[in-house]
Amino acid sequence: MDLESALAASRMLCVEHLGERLGRQLAELARPGFGLRPATAGCAATGRCRLGGPALLEPGVAWPEVDGLPLSLFAVLDMDELASWAGDQAPVQAGVLNFFYLDLPHRFELSDRRICTVVPADPTRALEVAPPKPLTQFEAVSLHARGGVSVPSPYTEYSRLIWTRFEPDDQVREEFECDPSGFMTERFGEAWLQDPGRLRADAQAFGWPLMETSPLKARPEDGDRHLLTLSSNHGSWSFPNGGSLMFFIPERALREGDLSQVFTEPDAW
Repeated sequence: MDLESALAASRMLCVEHLGERLGRQLAELARPGFGLRPATAGCAATGRCRLGGPALLEPGVAWPEVDGLPLSLFAVLDMDELASWAGDQAPVQAGVLNFFYLDLPHRFELSDRRICTVVPADPTRALEVAPPKPLTQFEAVSLHARGGVSVPSPYTEYSRLIWTRFEPDDQVREEFECDPSGFMTERFGEAWLQDPGRLRADAQAFGWPLMETSPLKARPEDGDRHLLTLSSNHGSWSFPNGGSLMFFIPERALREGDLSQVFTEPDAW
């Protein structure tokens, strides 16, 4: 299925379960993304996409650190392979993106943006760089990226900030205005779970994130965009309470290619 077909299927699903007016408003929020799974014999690795392993850095680029503590390389995304599907969800940089995070976040406030960074690299110049000692390198796991589209989940706090902007038709106005999130969950929840184009992997690139108990530094109404979600189910790490780590970037910084504005959001920690 190509991207246009996936978006069209998403629109049909939204309209079928929410009606013409609300359904089209939700469908307009659809964003392309990727479910990321460990590559297997039946699902080959997508370019250089992987978890862990050495970083891919251009000559002369220093390993990132904060106050003398090196950050850990958690993932690499191969944008030459992903950009055509991701569209305007992806940073302007082609090549590869290295996702770093401090594996000792308890030493800093989780809101401190210095504990994460995304470093781009030209794959024709990039070299594999091992982490500085005594930092341990996470096991390298090649990833298969499956394209899909996503709309805001009806189950998450992140999405509830969006429902209040919707304009229902007169037929459902009273029901919707009493409890927008409950209305969306009842009318669209099961359909969303059964959507064949929904991103179903624990790790996800781009699209709308599935957030559970986040303190919501990321603000959808301000245009913050989701770059990557990493769970405790893959890789040689485990986040507190088996939760997830999400990387976001403000929309303006995304358009300008300013990766220095990337920040992380812990979920269910």
